Amino acid sequence: MRRGLGRSRVTGVECAYLLPGQRVYAIGDIHGRYDLLEDLLGRIDADRRERGPAATSLVFLGDYINRGAQSSSVIDRLMGLTDAVFLMGNHEELLLRALSGERRAMGIFARIGGVRTMASYGVDAARFMSATIEEKAVLMSGAIPSDHVEWLRQLPPCYMNGDYMFVHAGILPGQPVENQTPEVMRWIRDDFLDSTADHGKVIVHGHSVMREIDERPNRIGIDTGAFFSEILTAIALEHDQRWYVQTSPATAS
Repeated sequence: MRRGLGRSRVTGVECAYLLPGQRVYAIGDIHGRYDLLEDLLGRIDADRRERGPAATSLVFLGDYINRGAQSSSVIDRLMGLTDAVFLMGNHEELLLRALSGERRAMGIFARIGGVRTMASYGVDAARFMSATIEEKAVLMSGAIPSDHVEWLRQLPPCYMNGDYMFVHAGILPGQPVENQTPEVMRWIRDDFLDSTADHGKVIVHGHSVMREIDERPNRIGIDTGAFFSEILTAIALEHDQRWYVQTSPATAS
């Protein structure tokens, strides 16, 4: 599905622009749904061809893993892409903290889909669940390829282009965008979602699931709950235009 929105008035900014000559497709939370990722990438390629040439890049907003059954395949696929920016989500942060043996992070990681992530790396689910914190960390270290771990560790918390700022979760209202911390950008929810403040940029984010695209004057949320809804969403931006490309429940495999 594509929805052309044309010009959009942004609080404190007459119109939000991307840098000249560029086109960006920003993709929301994948959560282990390799099938939907492949579907959406195909739709983006078709949209690119239909709209003609432009300096095009992909921006992934984080949460590539957990919940779905194909997290390792998702990471493999993303690592093979070029002309792309990959941000770290809170689920990737939790995996890295759990991998280091952090007790609280391991507990949360296991509860929010980490068992399925480890199964995608070949770790038996029952064995992982019954293991101690220390044993879980050893299982993770032995199963997750080192190049996957290093790739995850270097993921940045944000990306800016023109009047847009791309983050996983959001930013702390009232603070300049350059002063935001990685923790806030990966975890914030209500304080950001409820704010009507002018952030100085239009914030494109995932993290908080909505039934539909959540477009506000100061932010655009594109986490449409792909894991259960079958709808993985990308926002496309070029000059002062924005539109959407999505998978469809009727055609998702």
